[in-house]
Amino acid sequence: MIDVSILIVCYNSLTDIKNCLKGLYEKTKDVNFEVLLLDNSHDGTVEWVKGNYCQVRIIPNSTNLGFAGGNNLLAQHATGHFLLLLNPDTLITDNSVANLLLCAKKHPKHGAWGGITLYLDGLRENSSLQVSPTLWNMFLLSVGLKSLRKGFLRERGEREQEVAILSGAFMLVERKIWNEIGGFDTSFFLYSEEVDLCFRIAQYTGMHPIMTPHASVIHLVGKSCDNKKERMFGILRGQMHFDRKRHGILHNITLAALIVSNALIRWLISILLRPLIGKERAQRLHDTYKPIILNISEWWYGYTRHKTTTHPFPK
Repeated sequence: MIDVSILIVCYNSLTDIKNCLKGLYEKTKDVNFEVLLLDNSHDGTVEWVKGNYCQVRIIPNSTNLGFAGGNNLLAQHATGHFLLLLNPDTLITDNSVANLLLCAKKHPKHGAWGGITLYLDGLRENSSLQVSPTLWNMFLLSVGLKSLRKGFLRERGEREQEVAILSGAFMLVERKIWNEIGGFDTSFFLYSEEVDLCFRIAQYTGMHPIMTPHASVIHLVGKSCDNKKERMFGILRGQMHFDRKRHGILHNITLAALIVSNALIRWLISILLRPLIGKERAQRLHDTYKPIILNISEWWYGYTRHKTTTHPFPK
């Protein structure tokens, strides 16, 4: 019997997957698991994995299905009682898979469980600090009061707790529930699909997901996307797509206004407070937030104006 099917969707991940699989097999004890891998690019990942980890089940595909579509395809071939979504740009810490599985068995009715994601320096990474995407939480973020947002986790803590959103980089889901709710909504191509999934699991089970501090991974964030501007547009696209799915136009407009306000405040800071915050930090703020203001059409429509199901591999 397979306890956990570990699903890994790769995209330009040849360097990362080497360390990911090495750590996974070295540091996962007392768990009967299988690894399923799908490559959304053409960078030699499949050939390397075949040559070095023949036990990994590679699911063939010829198009870039995105994170949501890729995991859905892998899940169709999984045999484990649980599915573990694992990013290729993660490094497993000691026995985290077993600890996450233990959390699931202690809280079986929640349907989804997650661990902590960390930066290389040990600080908490943002994807495991997500809060419910309400307008009030967005307003607090815009005015620099993000620590006051409802559900914000101020410190790592030592207890397991209910959260609104788990990180899609390291999330365990009961396969039966995954199948019954249909897995990811593939209209999300890359960002916010885990937000939507957590909300649908909570609706199905009547309980929020559980996060445990006793399971963690190091997350080398965004390494598969070198274009920081496009990554930012992708994140905002995902936010707007989720909002459009769940709310009406007035709510959508309000959220977009808060996003623009947040960007405008930080762009003005980069100009007006440049001598105080330093040239380098000011330039980062300028380069990050000015495109959001000037290119609203890039993210306002969510994924409705972007292909979201299949993307052919580049020649």
